[in-house]
Amino acid sequence: MHLTPLDHLRLWYVGLDREAQFDLAFSLGAALIEDLRGRRLRSERDFIAALEAWLAPGGFAPRMIGKALSFAAVLEHVYADTPDPARRAVWERIRPEWRSLRARHLNRETVAEWSAAMMGEAAPARRAAVH
Repeated sequence: MHLTPLDHLRLWYVGLDREAQFDLAFSLGAALIEDLRGRRLRSERDFIAALEAWLAPGGFAPRMIGKALSFAAVLEHVYADTPDPARRAVWERIRPEWRSLRARHLNRETVAEWSAAMMGEAAPARRAAVH
């Protein structure tokens, strides 16, 4: 089974310690998950589960690519570019693994290959729907 960049991103996220998972889910969830504000999330686990579910592959191919790139951009904006000491502390904990993941699975070449493969898979389905 071939893992997509989104799969790698989700696996990285679920491998973080619970505190980092919650901090990311709480900080990034509202920015990434359109209907998060309308949900009643009562616990840390609810936030974590919501972001984990959002990171799950499936559905429209370009949306999956967009999810991976959006997550990366928002994470780096919220954590790497912040003067907030609490967020800087989280960033220091997750930075080495994040940079490794980004370099291997979310680099320009990998995303271009993933995009081409996904769009290639989507093209026959679009042609079949037209005929």
